[in-house]
Order: sequence, then structure tokens, then C-alpha cells
Amino acid sequence: MRQDYLYASTDRLVAAYPQDGFFHEFRGDILFAMARPRDAAAAFETALRFRTANPLIQLTLGRALVATGDATQLPTAIEALRAAHEGEPLWAFPARQYAIALGRAGQTSAADIMLAEEAILYGDRQRAVQLARRALKPGDIEPVLASRAHDIIFRYGGATD
Repeated sequence: MRQDYLYASTDRLVAAYPQDGFFHEFRGDILFAMARPRDAAAAFETALRFRTANPLIQLTLGRALVATGDATQLPTAIEALRAAHEGEPLWAFPARQYAIALGRAGQTSAADIMLAEEAILYGDRQRAVQLARRALKPGDIEPVLASRAHDIIFRYGGATD
């Protein structure tokens, strides 16, 4: 009931101030809380048109796109979550959400590197090294990811393999 009231209120605010990104973002938050991720994603995309390069909006957009369960939305979700992580590099939550999207897209080595980055932010060096080693297991890991994995292992766990 309360969510419906908030949703109706945000609709009125968006109608009254269609170029205010904050109201579109708030509308997206309400829709996401109402388990309407597709509608939430549309609201977050609109919010980003008015509040460009906002890491929090990019984060919530990416989460909403992942929550749709639509694999065709994963590339857009990954891009939004990458931007959110780059915009807030010292906040672990965007790193975790980025890793989830990468994992859902089958990019397990990249997901493991992002989880290692999250572990570093939490100060868990042992977990970071474990994840970096795991990222190196597949033979087809991208050179940039392999380099980052080796950097993590060298810095936090001793010499590389």
C-alpha cells in the first residue's frame, strides 16, 4: 500500500518535473522495490539522461537489468556496473554487483577478478589471492585479466606461479 502511494507520488513529480533526474531515479527505486525491474531500469535510464555519469544510478540500473533475468540485457548491465565500479572504486558493493553480472554472462574469470577486487577492499588478502588464482585456471583468460590476477597474487600472496 505504501509503495503504491509512493509510486503515484513519484509519477506526479515526474509529470511536474520531467527533466529532473532525481525524481526519475526515485521512481526507479520505488519500482525496483515493487519487484518491477524492467520498469525500474527504464526510469534509471531516464535519470541518467539528466544526471549523466552518476555511479549510484548506474549501479541501480545495472542491478535492475540483471534482476530482469533477460540475458539480452546483460551487456548493458555489465557496462552500467563497470561504470559504477569505476566511479566508486573504493566501494565494494559495485564490485560485487559487477561480478554477479559478469558471472551471469559466463565471464567467470572476469567475475573472479572483480570478486578479488572486492576482497581487497574488505582487506581479505587471502581471499583475493584465492580468487586471482581461480581466475587463472581457464586457459583462455584475456591477457589484461591474467595480468591483473598476477598483480594481485604478487602483491598479496607472494610470487606468481
